[in-house]
Order: sequence, then structure tokens, then C-alpha cells
Amino acid sequence: MDIFDGYYYKSCKRFMSLCGLWPEQNNKSRYLRLIVFVIFNASLAVPQLILLIQQFGKDMAITFENSVSVMFALGVFAKYLVAFVNKKRLSSLLVTIAKDWQTVTDRKEREILTKNTAQGRLLLIIYTYYIHGAWVLYTLMPFLPLALDYMLPLNDSRPVLMPFYANYLFFEQSDYHYWACGHIAVSYLAPLVLFCGLDTIYVISVKHTCGLFEIVCRRLETLLKSEKGQQLSKLPDNPDLVMKLSETIQLHNDTIGCCDLLENSFNLCFLMVNCMSVVTIALTCVYILFVYSDLFKLIRIVAFLVGLIMHLLYLNWVGQQIINSSEQVFISAYFSDWYLIPNSTKKFINIIMIRSLVPCTLTSGKLANLSMENFGIVIHIYDISYIYNDKWILCWK
Repeated sequence: MDIFDGYYYKSCKRFMSLCGLWPEQNNKSRYLRLIVFVIFNASLAVPQLILLIQQFGKDMAITFENSVSVMFALGVFAKYLVAFVNKKRLSSLLVTIAKDWQTVTDRKEREILTKNTAQGRLLLIIYTYYIHGAWVLYTLMPFLPLALDYMLPLNDSRPVLMPFYANYLFFEQSDYHYWACGHIAVSYLAPLVLFCGLDTIYVISVKHTCGLFEIVCRRLETLLKSEKGQQLSKLPDNPDLVMKLSETIQLHNDTIGCCDLLENSFNLCFLMVNCMSVVTIALTCVYILFVYSDLFKLIRIVAFLVGLIMHLLYLNWVGQQIINSSEQVFISAYFSDWYLIPNSTKKFINIIMIRSLVPCTLTSGKLANLSMENFGIVIHIYDISYIYNDKWILCWK
């Protein structure tokens, strides 16, 4: 699979290898990275969980903030674990992608595949920079008083901005404030690498599949015309046309099979992500009620909320691309010159059109499609309203 060392896929492979999810890695390397990932993730979640248990119902700000943090950590770990155990399915998907690049030899068809893969790489770059920017913003904000003391010194010391609330049992968090700030910066590198690896291989695989659907559409649109642009006559038999239509049907079936591999590789992962995200968004919105007067906490939690919503938007928008591409096959078949070919050959067009009536979809654990419609439904559940007594309330629709 040398294609994954090339221009379009090498960054995906690098991130996936860093977190131990690349299928070609040996088991020793994968399990070592699994242990490191669990340690990084647990080093933040466990101290916050201890304090959450101690302060549950007593300090509501800590209760909700730590609930959001613990839920996020659980979601990240569940996403990683599902991807880790799906090694064989992901390997099959990557083998299929590499095979497609070998079998598509027509110059124009390779241009289509390259164009879609380049679009996937552009999305990959944008998403990677967005994730890194969010990590920098979230982890450096607690250092703001230190920077302000240096640039704009005051007679009194500025209050310390806690990066998170935790109980380390063996020492007080306030005594090692900036060590805790560094701890959160380092520990959040684990989910950063996970998102940059797993989400980007998902996106670029989807764009590869969309490219295959586009090739099928091109064949259907151009197949019934000769090289000189003249429409084919109603000949009783045309073996060359039958062979090309058979190859198009086979490519369409292979593309649907690639969609199935995508679905089987990621559906449980997205089920975990969607479930945890819905609960986390709810907890975050309630937490805003307790910190809306604290500018620092409000900015941090709103930034986190926006990042979570953007993550859901990204996954669902890319899932919508599969639906659109598979539906386009039916349109291309319908508007082709199928009426000019012999009746015995029309059955090949019928096969493609009937199969295209049901669009290919990616789902969250077979329960909900990844689409813009479902993303809108999830986001529409939450509505924050402002009332006269200057307080924010959460309305559940």
C-alpha cells in the first residue's frame, strides 16, 4: 500500500501511526501506544472525577464543569477503543482504496479520482489546523495572567485562572498551578492526535468513494455516444457496449462495497461520538448558567461548545457527501441516452437505476444517518434564551 506514503495520504498515516491505529503497525507498537494514550487520558479524567464525586451537588460549577470534562474523556477513550479493535475492517478499507488506484487506469477517470482526493486533503489540512488552533487557545488561556503581569503589571497580583478543577490526592492543585497548566497541555495532545488521524482518514476515504461514484456517472453520461460524439444507432447487438456497461455495473457495485467498508469501520465509533456529544452539549449549556458572569470561564466553555458543534458538523457534512454522490448516479443514468440502445441492453441501465434509488449512507451505529438533516435535528434540540432578569435559561424542545 505505497499509495499511503504519497502526497495525499501521508499525513493521515503519520497521525494514525502516532496513536497506534495504523493497521500495518506491529502489535507491540500498537499496544505500547494504547497504554500511553490511556495514561494521558486517565491522568486528566481521574483527578477530575475524584473531585466531582466529592463536590457533587455542593458546588454546582465544579459539578457541571467536571462532568463535561469526564464525559469528554470517556468519549475520546470510547472512540479510540472502537477504532483500535476495528483493525481488520480498517485494513480492508485501506487495501480497497489502494486497489482502486491500481485498477482505474483511464486518464480522465484518474483525474476525477485525484481531484476528489485533493479535495479530501484540503479538508484534512483545514481540520488539522483547526484542531491545533483549538488546542493552543484552550491550553494557553490559563497563562493569560502571567503574560499580563509581564506586559501590563499591576500593584496587586492578578487572580489565578485554574485550567481545570481536580483533586490529585497527594498534593494541592493550587500549589502546582502552572505544572497543572502544562499537564493539561500535554495530556490533550492525545485526543488531538486521535482526531487528526481518525477523522481525517475517514474524510479522505469518503472523498475517494465520492470520486468512484463520479467516475460511474461519467461513464453513464458518455457511454452511449461514440468517440466522434455521434449517438449510437439502434443495433440489435453491440458487444462492446455490453462489456462497458458490465464494467460500469461492476464499478458501481465495488463502490457500494467501499461504502459498506466505510460504514463497518466507523459506525460504532460515530455512535459513541454522537451519544457523548449530545450529553456533553447538554451539560455544557447548563454549565453556562453558572459561569455566565465569569468572563474567563464563559469564553473557555463557549469555545469548547463551538468546537464540539463544529466537530459534529464536520462529520455529518462529510457523510452528506456520500448521500449526494450516490444519488447522482441515478440522475446520470436517467438523463443518459438509454433510449437509443437495444432493449436487451437496457436491463444494465435498469440495474444501476434500481440500486441507486436507495442512496448509500454512513450511520452512527445503524441508528441515525450522518447527514446535514440529522445534524440539524441534534442542534435544534438545544436553545438558549435570554430573559428579563439577566439570566440565561436552557430550553429543551
